[in-house]
Amino acid sequence: MRLLSPPLLRLAESILHGAGDRASGVVQDTWLAGSTRLGSFESVDHLARWTYCVCRRSAISILRRERRCVTAAWSDEPGEAGFVASPPGPPAAVSDADVGNRVRAAIARLPDTQRGVAT
Repeated sequence: MRLLSPPLLRLAESILHGAGDRASGVVQDTWLAGSTRLGSFESVDHLARWTYCVCRRSAISILRRERRCVTAAWSDEPGEAGFVASPPGPPAAVSDADVGNRVRAAIARLPDTQRGVAT
């Protein structure tokens, strides 16, 4: 266990993009799952392969779960019943506006013939 935990932690961190707490949780869950099967492993190599596989799958499951989560807010607006996705925060709105301004400025610098195609 002492030999396998550091590589398992590095594997989980690489999948979870360096999230130490979540990666530690994945390793802990991997060892808990393995503890119920200790008698079924034929060798240390078999245990090592199994723990790497479980650790990798658990970390990927966490990533998938997080991608499915959507920030929601309750809406009382007419025509919008119940929960709706939250609008982007100020940083996202500012960057979208900035990108739009840059695109418009770039189009304005084009020759007339090319500007007609771009608009």
